[in-house]
Amino acid sequence: MKSKIYTELQNFFLDTPFVLFGTGTSCALDTRFGMGALQQYLENEFSTLSGVMLEEWQAVLDKLNNGIDFENSMNEVNSTELINRIVENTANFVASIDKEYSTQILDGKVSWSLRKIINKLFNSIGENQVLNVATPNYDLLCEYSLVSDNIAYCTGFSGGVIKHLDWEKSCNHHQHITPSTGRRPPRKALKKHIKFYKPHGSLNTFLYKDKVVESDIWTHSKPLTVERILVTPGLSKYEKLHEHRTSLLSAYDAAVNGSSSFLFLGFGFNDMQLVNGTIKNKIQNNKNNALVITRDLNERIEEWMNSSENMWVICKQDSNDNARVFNKKLGSWYELDINLWEFSVFSKEILGT
Repeated sequence: MKSKIYTELQNFFLDTPFVLFGTGTSCALDTRFGMGALQQYLENEFSTLSGVMLEEWQAVLDKLNNGIDFENSMNEVNSTELINRIVENTANFVASIDKEYSTQILDGKVSWSLRKIINKLFNSIGENQVLNVATPNYDLLCEYSLVSDNIAYCTGFSGGVIKHLDWEKSCNHHQHITPSTGRRPPRKALKKHIKFYKPHGSLNTFLYKDKVVESDIWTHSKPLTVERILVTPGLSKYEKLHEHRTSLLSAYDAAVNGSSSFLFLGFGFNDMQLVNGTIKNKIQNNKNNALVITRDLNERIEEWMNSSENMWVICKQDSNDNARVFNKKLGSWYELDINLWEFSVFSKEILGT
């Protein structure tokens, strides 16, 4: 059975999937990137709130104390001022950890958790093809890794020190002129690259002069006159996202529509803006292939896998660090004798890297 499962997993990669990775990929490098550490940080920072902000924050804490997870507890926040403070403090916290790893990853001293998997997928596409990758993560760990490995990518922004959102111009940087041959004149051709979508914003995305921009020089410390574009946990994020939906989500939506298989890495299925109705319809109704690799199973993943014929799920067993695998074809969980849920192990065992 193990060899059959391995074959099924290898066959999944015969088609280039749309890659979606979540917080679990950053936590694999440092657990401070997780919601638990952010929650503790915000609790400490907001200990002196007053008025409406205190009332709303206390409602968040009450839910947390009753066992509600951090993301759902944050639905209690409606105050614009408190939302802005959450965005700023979240960015400051994530940026402080991101800064610790930036040079280490760029210099090759530390390896990002998905480095081998992303590199394998990128190397497997043709010279004029694109690998679509998306994440709700704010950090730049992926970007540092891509630069370190000299992998071309675009985020939809184009320009100089301050880049403006323009997917066409951004992708044009990855075109080259093919020489003339015989009677065929020189022509433009696309170089393979990664299209990297961050619909929730990033440490280097900002609202500047009423435009969504990208600027690396402000990543870890920004001017007071510039507003960060980060979509924070809780339902209020959808309102914030709606303001900039055309800027942040339209290209992502188009890429999802054009994809026929999906790879979820360290992804908890918490965000209905990313795992939207289009993806759900493709996987559950159109029976598109999907593969989920994550440390911990949750109710949302279980709901998806039980409603999807062609979704494979790999996660950690409850009693030990070995992996278990589920697919409706198997009928039940199959327990492996190896920790295949760890990205480096999966890369070696299934992708041969």
